[in-house]
Amino acid sequence: MEGEDLRIYLAARYNSGRADPRANNPNQVAAASEPYPFHLESYHYVGNGKVDDAIRHNGHKIFMDSGAFSMFTLGIDVDLDAYAAYLVRAQDYIEVASNVDVIGRGKERGSYENQKYIESLKLPVQVCPVHHARDDDSWLVKYLDEGYDYIFLGGMVPETTPYLIDWLDHVWDKYLALPDGTARVKVHGFGLTTFELMERYPWYSVDSTSWVMKSMFGSIIVPIRGVPSSLFISKQSPTTKAEDRSFWSLDAHTREHLDKMIRSKGFDPEELGTMYGMRDKWNIRFFREYMQGLRPTFKRSSVTFF
Repeated sequence: MEGEDLRIYLAARYNSGRADPRANNPNQVAAASEPYPFHLESYHYVGNGKVDDAIRHNGHKIFMDSGAFSMFTLGIDVDLDAYAAYLVRAQDYIEVASNVDVIGRGKERGSYENQKYIESLKLPVQVCPVHHARDDDSWLVKYLDEGYDYIFLGGMVPETTPYLIDWLDHVWDKYLALPDGTARVKVHGFGLTTFELMERYPWYSVDSTSWVMKSMFGSIIVPIRGVPSSLFISKQSPTTKAEDRSFWSLDAHTREHLDKMIRSKGFDPEELGTMYGMRDKWNIRFFREYMQGLRPTFKRSSVTFF
């Protein structure tokens, strides 16, 4: 699967109100003004149609997450037929959709049966299977053997980075990577916020909420010695006064260097420090530029832990 840059989908841009340029809130307008090609939303949050008009107004195509994980954490059952009806109703703006996966160890058959049921409805939208961390490998093999060309890996949000590296090394080494380190099929990584994991494997696509979460808590993402890093820049938190923990408390030389870099990109540190919408805008632009030319390959190790 060579030839395409990694797609990083911004998760929850519509659900968080950061995508409609007609909003009254100047922070939302600032965020909405920044162009970006890839967006992911959860059916659990947008299935009621509240953002349909904004999506169509912007002309965006949406990667639709079934919302199974969100519903699982809230103890809500997913209605397969309601989800299918939504996919039909919103087919004009849905690029691809996930299966309604069943969360939990030993429930892989439930996910598989949901996949087959949705396929039996012959929907006008591609619905792809989800394989979780801690699922038995045999189900991933089954999806590959049945010819699925786009497989989603989920269940990673609660796991530690060391565990995920062990597990992902295993599934990429044994099942998903070709001998040259490229991908056998298209693979999506749900909820990846760690740049190390984005760059370690030949994903076709991943999604992340870190663009908005970092902004919400006062940070922007900046390259420091080539490594994407968080820089706390809000002026509305006690952290602002903590030495070496904020842009505003850095030593003069470092702060001057970062100030020049920020201004060279058309931003004002004062605005970034006081407007979350400008931090959103910065982080959206960072991801757009970061993924350009990013085509990771998997470098196999002789050690596996599974």
